[in-house]
Amino acid sequence: MTIERGVVPAGTKLTARPAEIPAWDSLTGDQKRLFARQMETFAGFGEHTDHEVGRLIEAIRDMGELDNTLIFCIVGDNGASAEGGPDGSYNELLALNGIVSDISSQLSHIDERGGPKGRSSATTAEVEVPKGGANGVIIAQAGRFGGWSLYMKGGRVHEVYNFGGLERTTVSSPQALSPGRHTILYEFAYDGGKPGSGGMSRLSVDGKQGGEARVPHTMPFGYSADEGVDVGMDNETPVTEDYKQGGHANKFNGKIQKVIVELK
Repeated sequence: MTIERGVVPAGTKLTARPAEIPAWDSLTGDQKRLFARQMETFAGFGEHTDHEVGRLIEAIRDMGELDNTLIFCIVGDNGASAEGGPDGSYNELLALNGIVSDISSQLSHIDERGGPKGRSSATTAEVEVPKGGANGVIIAQAGRFGGWSLYMKGGRVHEVYNFGGLERTTVSSPQALSPGRHTILYEFAYDGGKPGSGGMSRLSVDGKQGGEARVPHTMPFGYSADEGVDVGMDNETPVTEDYKQGGHANKFNGKIQKVIVELK
């Protein structure tokens, strides 16, 4: 196809495959599954980089300084990283310490590569509610176009799951929390099956169940290319319109001792 389109000259031949790199057809099912995910993750990182470079250029343009800016694009670096060996590595530090990651050990982490692929989780937050009641975000991931947030409003605890900006599912505590320290637990039980399946959201406060709600759909591969996780505020676009945009406007007004997110 590239020859037909004139991308490369007619008669161009592929370079010979090095003997130490096995042909795709010779790989086992587990190898293909792992290597395909590695390529998906790399492609996702490339897209993420492209998006962030675009944001930078746009910001410079908005400042009126684009024509006064030199941009150097270095295409190359050192190519693919060799530290992981032919099969790659989930943790570069293992390779740097001479520890080889085999296929099976990497497959145990395959769902942690490249996004939130559906998984059950538990988020525990230890907070201190001030006199007059608590308001603001405890922890939030991503934003308006997909994500989730654990927050308080009017003294009550709420958790919202935002499916791509198309639908939001909220579970709330039945009553406001009294001033003082409290332990909030949000659990998501994934249905399993194909990516994007639903699950159950459950909320409890100080060991007492506070409510539950069914999440019909989940984001199958990623929440956002440019919004991460915030603790104590939702710093960019809001996951829910139930609080205002910007960390200065939705900052938690109590104290957060710690937040622990566990994947199951």
